[in-house]
Amino acid sequence: EAEKKHHPDKNVEPAGMLYFHVQDPQVQIETEGEVDEIDFERSLLSKYSCKGYVNQKTEILEKLDAELGSHGELNSSVKSLCYPVKTKKDGTFAVGTNVFSDEMWEKLIAHVKDLVHQNGKEILEGNIRIHPYRLNTKSGCDYCGMKDICGIEKNNRQEVENVLEGIDK
Repeated sequence: EAEKKHHPDKNVEPAGMLYFHVQDPQVQIETEGEVDEIDFERSLLSKYSCKGYVNQKTEILEKLDAELGSHGELNSSVKSLCYPVKTKKDGTFAVGTNVFSDEMWEKLIAHVKDLVHQNGKEILEGNIRIHPYRLNTKSGCDYCGMKDICGIEKNNRQEVENVLEGIDK
């Protein structure tokens, strides 16, 4: 929305919603012989691969990764090193490729706006209780830097956890 306001004359669309592990990856290279720059770069890109969803439009995908497509056409039998996109021999998306249509992006954005509004309203109403999420086997407590001092004992977590249900894309 901010980009649309800054560029009202342009068609602004999401390219993706990607999760990136913020840790410097280590790439093993052989010390004997010359280092092939292309192989090194490909290895590094694969270490920096992202999880998440990208726009299904070819013109957007080819700007993210030129190997995925060109001139408005998806390339066949390609797997992006950085993005969760893979194409089949016929140039269509392979099973498991995480792409969203315009309609799916609109639904996702509307859902996130609702959640932000709901949470903001609760905070303004004074609701600041400890309420970490649980989604299947993962909990917000697993990633929290304050878990050792917050006061929630492992055996009492279930009493305060906000159990989330997965959302079908």
